[in-house]
Amino acid sequence: MSFMQALREKLTEVKEDIIADKSISDTRIAICNSCEFLLITRNCAKCGCFVDAKTKVLKTKCPLRKW
Repeated sequence: MSFMQALREKLTEVKEDIIADKSISDTRIAICNSCEFLLITRNCAKCGCFVDAKTKVLKTKCPLRKW
């Protein structure tokens, strides 16, 4: 196995530990879209995060415990 193949394989493993799959992120974004704390800028008024990015990170949580 070449160095680049090994690196690609490791990055894929890391990505799977960090990035939520589409069904999880879609569910989370639907919850955020109906939340009264979602700002027009697509930020959460409670934590300040950009919800479109935050909902895709596996280990993040809603500050209101909605997901």
